[in-house]
Amino acid sequence: MNKSEMVESLINYYDGGNKAQFANRLGLRPQTISSWIKRNSYDAEIIFAKCEGVSAEWLLSCEGDMLRHSQNAEDINKELLHLCQEIVSNYQQRDKVISQLVSVVNSIQY
Repeated sequence: MNKSEMVESLINYYDGGNKAQFANRLGLRPQTISSWIKRNSYDAEIIFAKCEGVSAEWLLSCEGDMLRHSQNAEDINKELLHLCQEIVSNYQQRDKVISQLVSVVNSIQY
């Protein structure tokens, strides 16, 4: 399943297929949701925070079940920790690329 299909599944499950309602649920403009579908992307952090019961593993890996199975507080905390670790890793990766880009730009002489 690709990310566009996942967004469509979320819209169908949480808001009966209504993109505007789903956007409102997430605190976003409907155009943002349409853009996610068009670009095959989404903001996992926002979805996880606003869609009760959605699986962090599903959001991050595009595999498994969309919804968490009944879990106790310890399992939920582990899932949240995993999601946070993935977010930190993504930011670290982004910062590394930006640093490399800055080095290249600074090395260019006009």
